[in-house]
Amino acid sequence: MTGAACWGVACASVPGMKRGDPSVVELGTASRSSDDGAASALPSGTRALMGLLGDVQSEHFEQLSDASLDVPAYYLGYDMVDARARWIAARSGALIEDADERTRLVDVDVRVGSRALDNGNPTAKYERNGLGAGATFPLDPAPLALRQRLWEVTDAQYSAALEAFAQVSSGAQLQGLVEASPSDFGPPRSRESHAWRPLLDVSEEWARWRPRARALSELLEDDPKVRAATVRLQLIEGTHHMLDTDGGRSVHVKTRVRLSLEVSAQADDGMLVERFASFDGQSLDALPDEETARAAALALRGEVVALREASLAEPFTGPAILDGRAAAVFFHEVFGHRLEGHRQRSRAEGQTFAQKLGEPVLPAFLNVVDDPTALRLNGAPLAGHYAVDDEGVPSQAVVLVQDGILRDFLRSRAPIVEGDRSNGHGRRAPGYQAVARQGNLIISAKTTVSEETLRDALIKLARRQGKPYGLWFKEIVGGYTTTERSGAQAFEVLPVLVFRVYVDGRQDELVRGVDIVGTPLSALETILAAGDQMEVFNGVCGAESGWVPVSASSPALLLQQLEIERSDRAIERAPLLSPPTDEDAGAAPRNEGAP
Repeated sequence: MTGAACWGVACASVPGMKRGDPSVVELGTASRSSDDGAASALPSGTRALMGLLGDVQSEHFEQLSDASLDVPAYYLGYDMVDARARWIAARSGALIEDADERTRLVDVDVRVGSRALDNGNPTAKYERNGLGAGATFPLDPAPLALRQRLWEVTDAQYSAALEAFAQVSSGAQLQGLVEASPSDFGPPRSRESHAWRPLLDVSEEWARWRPRARALSELLEDDPKVRAATVRLQLIEGTHHMLDTDGGRSVHVKTRVRLSLEVSAQADDGMLVERFASFDGQSLDALPDEETARAAALALRGEVVALREASLAEPFTGPAILDGRAAAVFFHEVFGHRLEGHRQRSRAEGQTFAQKLGEPVLPAFLNVVDDPTALRLNGAPLAGHYAVDDEGVPSQAVVLVQDGILRDFLRSRAPIVEGDRSNGHGRRAPGYQAVARQGNLIISAKTTVSEETLRDALIKLARRQGKPYGLWFKEIVGGYTTTERSGAQAFEVLPVLVFRVYVDGRQDELVRGVDIVGTPLSALETILAAGDQMEVFNGVCGAESGWVPVSASSPALLLQQLEIERSDRAIERAPLLSPPTDEDAGAAPRNEGAP
């Protein structure tokens, strides 16, 4: 992979947070160790499944670690996920999806060689290195069927591990470098931890939301200038059954609930514009009440109609304000990805900050923490929360930057320097190798100013630079960054609500078709001030280890200079046919008849 992409935005800001006040972060329930009786609290079916997995794992590892093999395995890990997804979707006042899906997937990790050098080395291909699989498994608790599938997948993963290790061992680029490199896998961790709970019963909530989803979709489309709108409610739950030959055992549940509203329109020049908002969390409490959801839909509809009429932006370099959500994505892309541990290990990576521990990397008034233990920030749910990471390590808050000085990196079980242990940030989607990833990235400022002060400073900066206006980025939809040294060390953030703030006092002007571009070090060096209110971005991030839920939180930031370019947004011919109307549908009611 050459980079990472992130999508999805939370529609709720977090007002009034005073920086440095630890009480604003609500911590999640810590994973419970076996010595406090948590293991006995597991239901009998779960205990039986863990017992079967343990038996099979012992049998397979005894054979794969036999010293008579040319390359024996030294580690075997299983992560079996009972996954459940429920969702409904509505468009034009009617349900278009109503599904309840259950799957069982397993990742089988086989490591051969030694902890110093194995098939997980960065030079091995992620796709075929024996770490992952994401194989489907029988849903029924049939021991023979489960054993058969584990046998098939474990054998295949061992073969893949041998193939990858041969590639690693013969790589000329590694010769003479092994001794100076950190080991490929950290020391054994013997720990049993459980964060188990029953799956959510959403039948009543879904019954309430079916008519609400229909009504919201109808409300979003209740303007002839709107082209399309979709309302989607999703629940994704996964019960992880994890155990490995290092003595790690864990059963934990990960949950994500999301209500998303999406509406699009088409400008006269053919450009498609859209607005998106979501309500995210780990429980049904994250869902808004009916009044809040309607207000969000009305706001989105008004914004997309305004975007349709907005002027097309011109390329520009000058001062800018990033509102909290835009600043959060900016930091996630520009900074956070470059602090992920595996990017410090691989010589293919740019390693922007690999040699900068203990050195200033940000303005002295900024602090950065990644805290996946946090459930909420000032009442706003954080999508990047988890109790146990995908290597069975309990999550931890990591101080990355303190007073502008780089203090740490995000670490999985692949050490950055010899002897390093994971700090609970090994993450993956099923089928991928776990690597260090962000969870809840929180940017804070020791000194802050009001929004009015930020605006005045923006205008003064634009005037001093001889610019007719500065830019104010209000909302974003996602971003992308490249980190490999073979390509440009660049980032792209995709805003959707951007305003020109004129120095001559003219009314702010909405523009469309804007992308923020640049290089990380030059962009970070131009941060001058921070606002006094926090906002939260919730979304999903895709990188080497697949798509994982994340959040990023930040105050608004004033930058001395930021570059934008015209975006490569879709340009389509307007429909030739006239859209249907209520009159075309006759007297049939739009919100009846579906379950």
